[in-house]
Amino acid sequence: GAPATLDALCKRYGIDTSERTKHGAIVDSLLLAQVYVELLGERQTTLGFGGPGAGQGRAAARMQKAKPRPKALGSRLTAEDEARHAEFVKTLGAAPVWLRAKN
Repeated sequence: GAPATLDALCKRYGIDTSERTKHGAIVDSLLLAQVYVELLGERQTTLGFGGPGAGQGRAAARMQKAKPRPKALGSRLTAEDEARHAEFVKTLGAAPVWLRAKN
């Protein structure tokens, strides 16, 4: 039963609307994006409690490089799967991308 206007949603989620002096598409869309992030629960992406990277936000967290696996994962394809795929590739024409040499 609560109102779902942009102003009401901003108030509910504590989003600053001080730059909104009039209704404008750009300002409203930026506010709506912030409301959307709140609805998704994306404010805190990790459960870091003051460790490395604490308080950096989503963009900084995405920029951190993932550690490589110590050993590559093995293939889950069976010999039968590979044979069926090879037969399928033959139906794709003269120069399918799967047969191009890797550089």
